[in-house]
Formats: sequence, C-alpha cells, structure tokens
Amino acid sequence: WNNYIFGEGTGIGGGLAVKKGLPGISDGTYFEFLYEYGIVGFLVFMAFIVKLVKKLKSYPTVLFVEICTIFGVLLAMVGASPFVYPFYMIPFWMCVGRVFNKNYIIYRQKNF
Repeated sequence: WNNYIFGEGTGIGGGLAVKKGLPGISDGTYFEFLYEYGIVGFLVFMAFIVKLVKKLKSYPTVLFVEICTIFGVLLAMVGASPFVYPFYMIPFWMCVGRVFNKNYIIYRQKNF
C-alpha cells in the first residue's frame, strides 16, 4: 500500500486483482475502501454513512424497510464485498436515495 492518503485507485484492490495474483482484498469492503480510496476517501464514505444513519434515526417507523436493507448491506461489508454484486448494490443505493428524498418521506408519513 503506497498511497495512504488517497489510496491506490478504484477497482485496483478487489477480488479480480486477487484472482490475477496481484495484492488486493477479496472480502471486507471497509478494508477494500481504505486500500482503494485511502484515508481521505474512507473518511468521506464514513461521514456519508453517519449522515445516513442520523437521517434513518429521524424516521424509524416510516423508513423501516430502508433501515433493514441499508443495515443489512453495511453489516455484510464487514466480511464480504456486497458492492460487487448488482443484486445487493441496486437496492442499497435505491434505499439510500429514498432516505434523502424529502417527498418520499412526506408521502410515506401521509399514507402509511
């Protein structure tokens, strides 16, 4: 790991790199983020996650499905790489978008 501050670059340390015999991290997305994006990118991602969790705590009953989906993926990132698979990535980012969409929250509060 040569560049601690800004990382080695997106996609350079994933499972495909390990398969080709290069140094990388096949499981554990948090460590992969740290390796690929460096300390700066990792802190930006963590700041985004903290803001997301604060927003989720504001509307726990309205965003229950989104909470389950987001925390499921964040928990899976400890020992796996869920962002590699579209089956996990698409619902995760869709739920993140819903959390930050004020109109969606207002709609859910009025109708459910």
